[in-house]
Amino acid sequence: MQRCIISPEAESFEAHIFCDASQYGISAAVYLRQTLKTGEYLVNLLLAKARVTAIEKTTIPKLELAAVSIGASLIPFIKKELPIELTRIILWTDSSCTVGWLASTAKFGRYIDNRLSHIRERATIVKHVRTDENPADLGSRGCHFPELAANKKWWHGPGFLQLPEEKWPLEAVKAVEINHNPYIDSIMEENVEQHTVSVTTAAQESKLLVPKIEIDATRFSKWIKLIMSVSSILFFIQKIYKNASSSFLKSFMKIKYESRNSPGMITVAENFVIRQLQQKYPPTANLKRSLMLTVDENDILVCNHRIPSERGLGLIWLPDCLELNLLIIHIHEKLFHSGPRETLNELRSRFWICQGKRTVMKAINKQCQHCKLLKLKPYQMPAMPALPTERIQAFAPFLHTGLDYAGPFMIKQGAENVKCWLILFTCLSTRAIHLETVTGLDSYNFILAFDRFVARRGRPNLVISDNQTTLKAASKLLVPCWQNKENDLLEYIAKEQFTWKFITEKAPWMGGFYERLIGLTKSALSHAIGKRILTFQEFQTVAVRCEAVVNLRPLTPVDAEYKPNDPSQIALRPVDFLLPHAPAVGHVVMIEEENIINNTWKLGIIQELMPSKDNEIRSAKVKTPNGHILTRALCQLYPLELSLADPTSIKQQQADLNKDNVI
Repeated sequence: MQRCIISPEAESFEAHIFCDASQYGISAAVYLRQTLKTGEYLVNLLLAKARVTAIEKTTIPKLELAAVSIGASLIPFIKKELPIELTRIILWTDSSCTVGWLASTAKFGRYIDNRLSHIRERATIVKHVRTDENPADLGSRGCHFPELAANKKWWHGPGFLQLPEEKWPLEAVKAVEINHNPYIDSIMEENVEQHTVSVTTAAQESKLLVPKIEIDATRFSKWIKLIMSVSSILFFIQKIYKNASSSFLKSFMKIKYESRNSPGMITVAENFVIRQLQQKYPPTANLKRSLMLTVDENDILVCNHRIPSERGLGLIWLPDCLELNLLIIHIHEKLFHSGPRETLNELRSRFWICQGKRTVMKAINKQCQHCKLLKLKPYQMPAMPALPTERIQAFAPFLHTGLDYAGPFMIKQGAENVKCWLILFTCLSTRAIHLETVTGLDSYNFILAFDRFVARRGRPNLVISDNQTTLKAASKLLVPCWQNKENDLLEYIAKEQFTWKFITEKAPWMGGFYERLIGLTKSALSHAIGKRILTFQEFQTVAVRCEAVVNLRPLTPVDAEYKPNDPSQIALRPVDFLLPHAPAVGHVVMIEEENIINNTWKLGIIQELMPSKDNEIRSAKVKTPNGHILTRALCQLYPLELSLADPTSIKQQQADLNKDNVI
């Protein structure tokens, strides 16, 4: 195929598309015909397309029609890709049946009608050619490459294309010329032409042009504003112009309207807008045929159905466009933002739109700001992350603490009732709680409560709380406060600054680990107090007892069946971490010695717990400061409440020893 097809001496260009079909395949070949300055014609193959026929048997006339349909599909492509202006594009076929179908207005079935509609929308001229002069015959029947390379008709088209048109062979079948959009040419002429009218004034007589009214829906936010604007323009035209050649203006000026807001003027403006939309977005031939569209007395397309609308006539057809969205939103707001079904039902009392449910839902979801605000959804949160180290690893109680306020609660203070609050401290690892009662939400009361908590539970390394104003102010005061302590007990603590973290504002679920315990505490207080109003001391006492009750809750599942010698029979509780009574590996103890004062006994560290035959621990191996390992009974070991390792219950250690002894 030649790379340089367009000649610099060409004056005009034509495209000729030849189509053919056989029982093996269908093809279409496009040829560019150039008229040179010398009067000669240059014809070259531009592109070709072929397809294999389907396995199911189809008649040859239908295959010929499919070939012409492929040729019609190439018309928009060559118009877009060629950098030249084509004076005309002609479709050629050797099927007289296809030409006859295109010339007829009858219906031939869905398969044929769909392809005829496809061809009519794209082609303008369809002509008949003899089979021996059709180069697409090679593409439909197939041939070997040497034969194709030497075939002049394939590369340069039939010989008559290189002759003037008056010397072309006579056609066996009359050509079909397709006229596009006849509806617009017949009833919408007033917007194509400009009408001249005469206006006489006291000073002079002048010729004026009636302006062409073009609707730009992007400048209007509501349908009623669009109609009122058009109504104002038409009312102005009626006042200014005396004569008009337009059929619309003639009928419009016969009636004198009092104002632009009169019902008659609004109806005229609405009909004018609908007529403009139908002209701007005309229906296809298939749509006009399926909906049986006809023109009413107002030059408006209506559906000629057997069931009339409330108007007594057919439903007005409206195209899918931006102006239609304004009308849908207008009806939607008129029905107080009802759903798509109610809006579509009201719309179809006067109008008909294709794919009504989808169109109405799309307009409401995208255009109705009121409904969009009511249906807004937040950003989707990512998946829950893994629990932090402070929650899943063993640490000393309250080393990592979360805190929050609970209340207010009413208490007696003399003859008056005042409010008080509870500050809940919870350990992230042991899930134990500590309650402090305060009479105010100021930073001073909080710091005193925090001081009491640290004195009893130890200073935490991490504190997590919400964004309450009191807590934010206290976090700025507490860190310098601890640095100024001078007593020996807090000397080491003062060197380390604890971290205070705040959860995201307005996101209480991020503090769920203490919010859940606040719920348990409030439930216990509600059952303990009821409707009574206590004094401050009474309330403080009840709060401490509720703290003990919450710390007695089981952290592990409780088995309903009794299983002797099963260490999991006893559930683990937060109080077991706060008040450990069982000896454990790593505990620092004093070793009892005979005839020696107890304050001079040796210290030791429990290295191993030794179970007896009944799996009860009665002895332990203790390491002394000089490195010796001593075996002593538990009654000879005195715990100092210090630990060099994480405490482990005696039952759990028994279970571990039992597993190790299994053979």
